[in-house]
Amino acid sequence: MTLPYHRHIGKNPSIEPFANLQTFNKVTYLDESFMSRGRWDIINREEWFISLVAGMCMTPLILVDIEKCLSHCIKDTPDWDYFNNLLEQGYKYITCDGWNRNCTSSLWKENKVKLKKGIYEQEQGYQLKITKHSYMKDLDDVQKSIIDTIMVPVTYIEKATRADLGLIFVSVNKLVAQNAMELRQALQTDIAEPIRNLATKLQPYFLIDGLISPQNSNRRVHDEFILDCIMYVQTKFTKNWTAATRDVYYDKELSSMLTSFKVADNYRKDVKVWLK
Repeated sequence: MTLPYHRHIGKNPSIEPFANLQTFNKVTYLDESFMSRGRWDIINREEWFISLVAGMCMTPLILVDIEKCLSHCIKDTPDWDYFNNLLEQGYKYITCDGWNRNCTSSLWKENKVKLKKGIYEQEQGYQLKITKHSYMKDLDDVQKSIIDTIMVPVTYIEKATRADLGLIFVSVNKLVAQNAMELRQALQTDIAEPIRNLATKLQPYFLIDGLISPQNSNRRVHDEFILDCIMYVQTKFTKNWTAATRDVYYDKELSSMLTSFKVADNYRKDVKVWLK
């Protein structure tokens, strides 16, 4: 019996001062495979920032070190191309988990997120007193320094394939309320990116016509609708459409589903022209 083989994932757990986190966003690539379309609103950002200053941010950001992962790839393979293309675009990291935290950190530096008033106890019992809801520019140098030196856990992925990154995302989010389509999109399959791109393109139409709510749109509900359309082209209802069936058809690295996607998309374009 052949045993399943699990590649070693090279990782480097670290802690970084919050001042460093404020610089990550501009050099970090957002791979839509690892994220829902939903973005934090101002309330989410302010709540996270309170937890940061109160010392309750214990879950690490997971960042992929592009250059180090590239060094473990064979040149001109798909994995090498993936990392090298991002490196050439000027990116240093890929967000595998924690994009909203990256964005909020950057927005604090840009004076676009407020820290709510309160007394925040720090190391050795020091009390950071914020007397009014404040942007960074509203604080004095001592207060800024205290916040900048708050230590935040970060795990750097230093050896992984593109497929591994999807598996890391799925593993990290197994106990988080990710829906089935969000987890499918993290897998490296031939239809993941086309479905994701088409769903993003069509998102305004789903919202305008009231077919889905903004929340469901962000949670990839219409991505799954597109997948079902492709499955119809592929199977014509010859199989029951369940979550398990979708998983099976989605989790094929190279399947004929890509051809069915193109057929379904061409049909969509024909209908659009006809309606005009």
